[in-house]
Amino acid sequence: MPRDINLTFIDSYLIDIIEMSMKKALVIGNDYHENFQPLQSCVNDANDVYDALNAIGFHALRETNIPMKDMKAVTKEFIQCIQP
Repeated sequence: MPRDINLTFIDSYLIDIIEMSMKKALVIGNDYHENFQPLQSCVNDANDVYDALNAIGFHALRETNIPMKDMKAVTKEFIQCIQP
């Protein structure tokens, strides 16, 4: 019996299911802040958190020492990627 299957639709559907089940995280660590003394270990802490999240199955995005405008852009982009 011939099967008419639209593989593009099925592939797209499966990708959507996989993406919805992925645990996602955004980790930001900044040692340098405008108008403040540099901090000691924020970047190291962010790296540790990033590694720990990846180890337990998260798809994590890590950003370090980025200015506020870039932090806002990265956060906005992350929020859009976690929307259903």
